[in-house]
Amino acid sequence: MSFLSRSSPPTDSAPDGWISLPASTDVLHAIGGGHSFESALADIIDNSIDARASRVRIRFVLEDVRLIAVQIRDDGTGMSEETLVEAFRLGGRRDYKGTDLGHFGIGLKAASMRHANCLRVYSAVQTDAGLSVSAASLDPGDSPDGTLGIRVLDRRGAESGYAFGYESDPSESGTVIEWTGIRAASDSVSRGTRQEWLDHRLESTRAFLGLVFHRMLEAGDLRIEIDLFDAAELSAGIPRRIEPVNPFGYQISGHAGYPRTLEGALPDGSPIAATCHVLPPKGMDRGLPGKREDWQGLYVYRNARLLTVEAGWQGLAVAKSELRLARVAIDIADKLLPYVTPNPEKNGVILLPDYSNALQDAIDPESGISIAGYLDDSRTAWKESTKRTTEKPLTEVSGGLPALLLQQLGESFGWRTGHAPASIVWEEISRDDIFKVDLDRRLLVMNSAHAEQLGGEDSPQATAIAMLLYILVESNFTRTSHLRATTHDHLEQIDRALFAALYSDSDGDTNDAPRVRSTPPEALAKLRAALSASAFRSTSVRPSTTDQESTTSDEPSLGSAEPGLSTENVPDVFAQGDRTTEESSPANAPIADVALPDSSAPSSEPDRILHSPCQPGLSGPLDTDDLAAFEAYCDGAGIGEIAATLCREKASIAKSLALALFGAEAVDDDASLAPFHGLPYTPDERTRIVTAYRSGGSDSVVKIARDNRRTPLAIAWLLLDSPKRPVVVDRRVRKNVRRRLKTNSATGLNQIS
Repeated sequence: MSFLSRSSPPTDSAPDGWISLPASTDVLHAIGGGHSFESALADIIDNSIDARASRVRIRFVLEDVRLIAVQIRDDGTGMSEETLVEAFRLGGRRDYKGTDLGHFGIGLKAASMRHANCLRVYSAVQTDAGLSVSAASLDPGDSPDGTLGIRVLDRRGAESGYAFGYESDPSESGTVIEWTGIRAASDSVSRGTRQEWLDHRLESTRAFLGLVFHRMLEAGDLRIEIDLFDAAELSAGIPRRIEPVNPFGYQISGHAGYPRTLEGALPDGSPIAATCHVLPPKGMDRGLPGKREDWQGLYVYRNARLLTVEAGWQGLAVAKSELRLARVAIDIADKLLPYVTPNPEKNGVILLPDYSNALQDAIDPESGISIAGYLDDSRTAWKESTKRTTEKPLTEVSGGLPALLLQQLGESFGWRTGHAPASIVWEEISRDDIFKVDLDRRLLVMNSAHAEQLGGEDSPQATAIAMLLYILVESNFTRTSHLRATTHDHLEQIDRALFAALYSDSDGDTNDAPRVRSTPPEALAKLRAALSASAFRSTSVRPSTTDQESTTSDEPSLGSAEPGLSTENVPDVFAQGDRTTEESSPANAPIADVALPDSSAPSSEPDRILHSPCQPGLSGPLDTDDLAAFEAYCDGAGIGEIAATLCREKASIAKSLALALFGAEAVDDDASLAPFHGLPYTPDERTRIVTAYRSGGSDSVVKIARDNRRTPLAIAWLLLDSPKRPVVVDRRVRKNVRRRLKTNSATGLNQIS
């Protein structure tokens, strides 16, 4: 008798009984074991992206430098109560599309319960009657019988929880994931230890998410920000953008002919491809920690999301120092998932033998090079680079040239070690000079009085002259003392020769050298002062120190033109004396329960601001505050980040930028649109508006507003704050905006030219 027949019941017997086995709450803490804190956040963000979110805000909620909660807020489509309940179901699977990042149906629960004792979800969806907000919580300690279940919040609790901390933001659909009772958070009695843990967590979160989502961040499809929220003061610090960390972000290849794309086929005929890169030997990996040789190997992507956060060769090669320049990018579609299997945490993959074999057999159609030949080329590139001894590196340039040019300089020359970086700036100095080497400030100062002769400070000619001058005088920045007299004389000779070349067609009349107004020093001073003080508005603190003991953070910045998400040197906004257990809120209490916001509806699209004497009228002149906001926007900051940095309301920043970039009509009231004031946006509407603007340009803002039944300012605000950055701010635009600021010496007021 076969095993099947022995195990099958007789046909005339009664059917077997069925017993349902509801999951115990203990199972929640058993799933997600492979999730780090950072990969858990990435898994939550995957759901936001699937919901068509364009912006995600990660908020660390602090109480006396203790991480008591984490919130992940997005502006996606949101969920109805029915969909929300289904999302809590363990293993519940929605209908995944080929472009979705979700796959297993356990991400929300596994990621959250691995690092928190309680999960709450607030979600708002757009309906014909406006936003409808639902909320539910999953707390194993709240189960009445030890079985798995959720508690649905009432409408008031759902709405207050969704809006809490974001009352001044425009209303829109989206979801807020809230973790409370953070398990791994430092609860050390030492304030310094808690601060050190928090700093490390911020840095590792920034690096991890910047790597995993680097393609979307670079494309402008997504913006991720981090801020810190003071639970005692009910105030948020400055949101900091997460910058993309591109493992393939080089400019000059390390070997001729690369990158190459190898092509092959699986046994079922499905095509595969792998793009092989040889990195420049002298290049730098910005944002990738550790040694370069630790990042060699395969980088597997699905729907622009990196799945292999720890590079490796998956058995195709053995990681060695000589392969440090070798990185391979692989994109997989859903039809390849049977051969390339992501783990449930989506921080690694397994290549099945059929795929590995097909990859080893794949070749470049043009050259016939295989993966083995590519690895040989990568070894050769590294070995050849170690033989060259005649190349001279440069002192690193930290600013003053375009980012891509700086990267190319580093890859071509390499940077000196043991010397602080120098920068290139444009300032007004003596009209007799074209440039000056300022060793004390470590600056190559270009004279803005002569910028117009070069086509403006941002022109390609000015950039080329500044770069060549820096290469010429760079060795002076290796000195530890003042320049010698002979060096001064040599620099003077270079300066006179350059001056003569610039004005060779002026018949010797150089006294009337053209001038161009650069960014007004007052505006830059306000922006720099605000940026340097931004750490004081953060909501994290260092242990109390004396003035002599205080230090300044050396944490790398989130962007090249903004301060890092530093938590040092912040006023003691938490330290009103350590809170006792009785004073602290319950570990798993909703954050909104700390202090419920005003029950009145949050403001959305702003009304006209009532102007104080220091605030310009909406159709009046730009002042230095407006220009400071514009300069920050040019550096890539969003409206919320600029507002927090400059201590202004978001609506005020939006109006300043709209006035500067779209003109007065973009900020004028439109009484006919008043009934539609404050309506939320859906992802479809955001996409439609951005598309309409790109096809119509700045003249279309008012038309788009009427077509979409919004105020012109609302449309301008959406466009200016979109991660896609549809409002182009090129050299011509920047120059025109800056020229609108002119000082009236008689009245002391700013006038628009």
